[in-house]
Amino acid sequence: MTGALSKKIAHLIAEGFKITHLNLNRSYTAFTAILGIIPVAYFLYVLMNANQKSQSVIAALSSSPYATVMLIVALLDVVCAYTMWNFKKIILQHRDVFRSVMIVLTTIQLLLGNVILFVVGLACLYFSKHIPKQKFVKFNQVKAMLGVTSISYLFCLAIIIKLLVH
Repeated sequence: MTGALSKKIAHLIAEGFKITHLNLNRSYTAFTAILGIIPVAYFLYVLMNANQKSQSVIAALSSSPYATVMLIVALLDVVCAYTMWNFKKIILQHRDVFRSVMIVLTTIQLLLGNVILFVVGLACLYFSKHIPKQKFVKFNQVKAMLGVTSISYLFCLAIIIKLLVH
């Protein structure tokens, strides 16, 4: 029963991707674009919020630690989007590199509550089967980006949790 249900769900998802003409390149580009656009929208939100309260942006961020941490997260999103855009050729040519990047970033976005990027990240991971598997690839710059941003994201997540608990 569960096997038949999971086959139907997989077929439904595959049909949905066909209808929307979604493929690996489009889903990766969408993930990168959303990762870069959301911080701009958040910064505009912070500006409008500060304007509404007749405060400077610095004063608004000083009064809200949560907004400050989320601004740091937004800046990390921009760094990740730029790195993904800059190393697109390397990432899209190697399945292990692609899956490493997408699993880490998709998981972090889910932990931070960014459901849109989580769904697009799952679509990217679905299409990763179309990337050829190669034996060895040196991707130190991408590893460095993943390591530094992952630690930074998790640090921000810990601060957010601490702010929500207190």
